[in-house]
Amino acid sequence: IATPLTTSYLEVRLIHNTVANNDSTATTANAFPPGNLSLSDAQPAGIVGMSHSAALQGAFGAGFEQTHSSPVIHDNIIWRNRSFRYDTSLNGGLGGLTPDPSAPVYWDLAVVGTPVPEALSPQYCLLTSTAGTPATNLTGDPAFALGYVNTLFTAQVTDEGGNSITVRFSPIQEEAGDYHLTSASDAINAGGGVFLATFPELSLDADGEGRPLGAGPDIGADEHYD
Repeated sequence: IATPLTTSYLEVRLIHNTVANNDSTATTANAFPPGNLSLSDAQPAGIVGMSHSAALQGAFGAGFEQTHSSPVIHDNIIWRNRSFRYDTSLNGGLGGLTPDPSAPVYWDLAVVGTPVPEALSPQYCLLTSTAGTPATNLTGDPAFALGYVNTLFTAQVTDEGGNSITVRFSPIQEEAGDYHLTSASDAINAGGGVFLATFPELSLDADGEGRPLGAGPDIGADEHYD
């Protein structure tokens, strides 16, 4: 970029999405600390911000204080995204996945690559935990129609460019992974709807059905219809 950017922040917005039941296994070569192939570093599993490169930071010019990607995060379900690390001592030395006791089991939000801890700032979101987030967020049960949780399996294979761990999940069920809301969902009518007037496309949910229905928009990608 030859000239400084004209905005004072990166204009990224994540609005009315459902980010749930994802898994981060930390099994690629770069997840292991240099010189340590026994225990990988657990990684966040939901929405992750990254530190800006020197080139991007410089493109904004002097006085730009945002050091990492920090998108607008509104009206999203961000729920139970699991974080694991790989430990070669497990299963009799065959290796396996395990939660990192120093990291959250459900690591839904994080910023990586900064010298000091940074935080993302969701608003009007349904989260696994609201600790450290603005008061507009809530925790609860999204009550998905059939939210699928993976059962993970790992195995060591002949080295392929440093990535010698394969990860599989089973069983694969055609009917699984239905993230529509049911009537018991805590996400119903709980959204802020701040951007509905700004972005007309948000007036339709992931199924093309109108939003909002009822007292307010539902949090997440789906607007619940009976």
